[in-house]
Amino acid sequence: MLFWRKSSYNGTEPLLKIKAQPSAEGNMTGLSTIFGHGFNTTGVLGLSEVDRVVTSRAFPSWMTIPDIKWLALAWLWHFFLRMDFCNQWLSICDIRHY
Repeated sequence: MLFWRKSSYNGTEPLLKIKAQPSAEGNMTGLSTIFGHGFNTTGVLGLSEVDRVVTSRAFPSWMTIPDIKWLALAWLWHFFLRMDFCNQWLSICDIRHY
């Protein structure tokens, strides 16, 4: 859920909510709510297929790095990308240490 400022503390609805919920027929569906308007996003957001098994997850595995829920590996990816971003920023700004 994505809240604006401190609205998560006062009970107001979030700006963006991604979840899986049962439909009227009993099947699970992905539902994304943006500014109070709901959209069926099954297969992309909220409910997607991982290794041919339908799984409740906010983002599909093909959209995330790493594609599995592995906190330590995700931390390493973010650290690597952050260092790469810093190196590119330093080279763009042409900052040199003498």
